[in-house]
Amino acid sequence: MDFTFSNSSLIEKYFLAWSNYDLDLLENIFSDGAQYVILPRKKTLVGIDSIKEYWIRNSKRQSRLKLSWGNIVNNNDSVFTDFIAEFDDITISKHMIITGTICMLLECNKINLLSEYYTKIELKLSDVFYDD
Repeated sequence: MDFTFSNSSLIEKYFLAWSNYDLDLLENIFSDGAQYVILPRKKTLVGIDSIKEYWIRNSKRQSRLKLSWGNIVNNNDSVFTDFIAEFDDITISKHMIITGTICMLLECNKINLLSEYYTKIELKLSDVFYDD
């Protein structure tokens, strides 16, 4: 089943998919041939299957994920927002604080290119206080 989203809604659906590692929603918001560019790592994933594999790997290492994002800026078929992601990376026993910017280029109401730039802070898990 295909869904239709507004530009702002697409980026919100992206964060919803990430927060739940929802591969079905991910597949509904990305085009089949989408590119996912991770600028700090100089890595480009091509195609929905590659993007899903990347998300599956992340779902196995990210614990206690919290996401927030700022104002969403729309410019025709481009959408931008800043974001903060916090999670425990269980593979390296660190608490990660990621701050970045996401730019999406849309085609036919789907994400055709997602480019993200971020910086990260790594903390020892023993130095983190959880309020939940």
